[in-house]
Amino acid sequence: MRNFFLIIVFSVFFFVFSPMFCWGKEDKFMPHFYIPKKIIFSDTDFKTLTDLLTRERGEERLAVFFRQEGLFERIKKTVDEIYLKGVAKIDFTKEVPLPVVSSSFSQCKNGWFDDYLLFFALQKEKIEKETIQDNSRLLDKCLLFASKRIFEMKSCRDLKERINNYEENMNCALTQLSQLKGTEEQEYFSSWTKVRQALFDHQISVYKTEEIEGDDREKMKNLFRQLEERLNGLWKSFDFSKIAYRFDAPEAGEYKIYLENVWPSKGGSKEEKWLFLESNQFVKGENFYSVPAYDYGKNFLDDSMRILDYFPNTIYRISFEYKSFDGDPFFMINEGEKGKLFTVSLPTATEEKKYETYFRSSGDADKAFIVFSAQEVRNLRIERIRESKLVAIKTEPENFLEKVPEIAFIKVNPTKYRIQLSSVDLPFVLVFSENYHLGWKLYINKVQSDYREIVASYFNGEIKEGTHKNIFLDRSTFETWGKKTVFEDTHFPINFYTNSWYILPEKFDNQKKIELILEFFPQRLFYLGVFLSLIGITSSFIYSVVKKKFD
Repeated sequence: MRNFFLIIVFSVFFFVFSPMFCWGKEDKFMPHFYIPKKIIFSDTDFKTLTDLLTRERGEERLAVFFRQEGLFERIKKTVDEIYLKGVAKIDFTKEVPLPVVSSSFSQCKNGWFDDYLLFFALQKEKIEKETIQDNSRLLDKCLLFASKRIFEMKSCRDLKERINNYEENMNCALTQLSQLKGTEEQEYFSSWTKVRQALFDHQISVYKTEEIEGDDREKMKNLFRQLEERLNGLWKSFDFSKIAYRFDAPEAGEYKIYLENVWPSKGGSKEEKWLFLESNQFVKGENFYSVPAYDYGKNFLDDSMRILDYFPNTIYRISFEYKSFDGDPFFMINEGEKGKLFTVSLPTATEEKKYETYFRSSGDADKAFIVFSAQEVRNLRIERIRESKLVAIKTEPENFLEKVPEIAFIKVNPTKYRIQLSSVDLPFVLVFSENYHLGWKLYINKVQSDYREIVASYFNGEIKEGTHKNIFLDRSTFETWGKKTVFEDTHFPINFYTNSWYILPEKFDNQKKIELILEFFPQRLFYLGVFLSLIGITSSFIYSVVKKKFD
């Protein structure tokens, strides 16, 4: 009897809770079928696409296919517009990751044991560097070990060995950087920026550490100056007057080029967010289009050393020539109430030296000015770098559906729907606004169903919703078992998360009116579970009755 009781409990649990797993809550499964009048094929991000679509007026039924391998060739006859993102050859927005610093010397013992640990740590690091052949990876490793030495200087008194090792690792990083000079521009620009950023962080850390004083502090200051000079000598003069964007076009044709306006006027409308540049012919495959990276020829510095039209989270290019006969020349970017953004030490230069670098403004800054300590500064320029997105749009007017098939649908239960399609002439996309799942299967039903009373109508009667049944079991529950699914190879995600099927009329002999059954295939597991549970319950009951009779 105990086994019989367990079977009953399990069966009730399975019967009650399985629908929650397979069906879901009623309010989450409100079906909505439609045929979009406009279909967009896109490889842009969600925000960009949303901004661009706000330019459209009154289009109620559109759907978006996002790029997948081989998808366009299969659905191109239904695509009305193509939205392509441009990938910048030099990407200023690309984050430059710095090594994460940790050290075994979080608290120095400042004695023979500390020297002993340091010796073995340096030997281990040396062996680790010798095993790395790739220049980029070795550069990262050298920066990591250099950062460790800076980290240890905060708590260790004997700094001589650590300063020497820091110098060795930074020179190692600069050597690897010089080896990368002939590589692709984006890689070299990122590597140079990475070393520049690390060196800047090291200077800030040392100057803020009061324990580093006297000769050690002076030695580090001179070392920073030497490293800065060597790094500046490795600067590769990129032509940032124009940035080339790469587009991967799925088909040839005329594309309209739109540029994101990253500095719109205050109170500007949505249309000002994207600026139309021109139309351009693209070939199928790789295409390049160039735009200015900054306001060419415009200097954003006034006579009082204030940066004009200072925007937050924006990259600026600073360039100048200078002379400095003595002292410690430097320049500083100060963001007013926000405080100092950064300070850069400059090498002493008795002859005129050219310097240029890039910096990003703080996320909430709206004003800034420059401070110099050099004796002579000429041709000082501040230029604002444009980190704009570029989008190419192609329109296919011949694919636009003037008349779409009519739809009538009913919900049999949350895992089964009947869809009636009328006036079917051309291929079209059927959208089912439910979370995309490969378990949703379509079947052709040769017997037309009764859709009973129409409870809702959409788009001037083009879509009608019949009375929901919510039937768990009836004679038609297993009608699709043994039937062959249709359009399984054209079942794609659309609108980020919903289901769609590319419907070809020839699949049902070009009939003008057809009925499809949409069913969630995993629900069959529930039916099988109920069937097996009933067998188990019945068998247990018969067994207990028979056993009781013979006892």
